[in-house]
Amino acid sequence: MNNNKEKHNEANRKYRRTHKDKIKEYEKNNKERIRKIKKKWSDKNKEYYKNYRENNKNKAKEYSKKYRNNNQDRLNKLKKEYRNNNKDKIRIYEKKHYKEHPELARKRDRKRRAIKEKIIETFSDKEWLQKLKNTFGVCPRCNKYVGMAYLTLDHIYPVSLAYKDYLKTGIKEIYTIDDVQPLCRSCNSKKYNTIEGTHVSPKNLKDKFDGVW
Repeated sequence: MNNNKEKHNEANRKYRRTHKDKIKEYEKNNKERIRKIKKKWSDKNKEYYKNYRENNKNKAKEYSKKYRNNNQDRLNKLKKEYRNNNKDKIRIYEKKHYKEHPELARKRDRKRRAIKEKIIETFSDKEWLQKLKNTFGVCPRCNKYVGMAYLTLDHIYPVSLAYKDYLKTGIKEIYTIDDVQPLCRSCNSKKYNTIEGTHVSPKNLKDKFDGVW
């Protein structure tokens, strides 16, 4: 049985090697039919795919990376079409997902704000989490315990000023982990666009505000 299977597979490989153009033409003219056949097969063999991915993680990862790089335009087009055709479904899913993972919602909002306000944040989530842990849930400004979940990210050199600088110079402010601090919501709101903090703010801040500290 195994010998017959191996012979069949070898014959199939040989045919594909010697009829590349013919196969390519057929696949081009029968995309929808081939897609349905593949989907039907994959639905019937989910366990096989699961085991294969589990036993060939690096190979599967490398293949996925290569496929994405070679089909970026196609994938972007499909992604855009899917989002346009499933707006309500995506909105419901994202609302539920971000409610269950508030840290991801905050990360998303920070990314959007960075793009809008023309700033660059170079610190990682891991660095920010460690900075939160170092406070033990105590706000550094008012010294009140509020809990780490209620400490917000504050830019020592206000983003509003950084944006004004960008409009004048065309240069984006760069914020490292030393240029941000955890503050409770109340202190963050009271601080507004003033410069308060124990760390040096973004580039050229000492020159702009010499003697503030």
